[in-house]
Amino acid sequence: NWCKKHHVYNGSYLPKNPKTLLKKGWVQINKHNLQKQMSFQHKSTGQQVRHDYENADQFAHYHWEVTDRNIKRQKRGKGYLKYYDRYGNLCTDNDESHHIAPLDKDYIKKKDILKKENKKKRKQK
Repeated sequence: NWCKKHHVYNGSYLPKNPKTLLKKGWVQINKHNLQKQMSFQHKSTGQQVRHDYENADQFAHYHWEVTDRNIKRQKRGKGYLKYYDRYGNLCTDNDESHHIAPLDKDYIKKKDILKKENKKKRKQK
């Protein structure tokens, strides 16, 4: 598959703790804003991932970032091709598939889950 061909993690294998990447051939590349996110680059492939921490609106998740500037400038629909989904397909910043949950889980926005829980509570009353 794409990941094996490029010798990189796919979304299924990104660890829950992003610091684990440091032991697996990745280097941390951002030095600021560490309370919200951490960015890493694979030493041998140059692949970049960004880990966004959990907050009130979202669960912790990753983004595979496109590093090729020629691709980043391409527009598809209303957004630019800035990310890969967990299968290695290009996607825009408007596309939900660029939110990658660690360890082969599907990413669901926290606020969507909270809405469903609130609806259930209202129905029970």
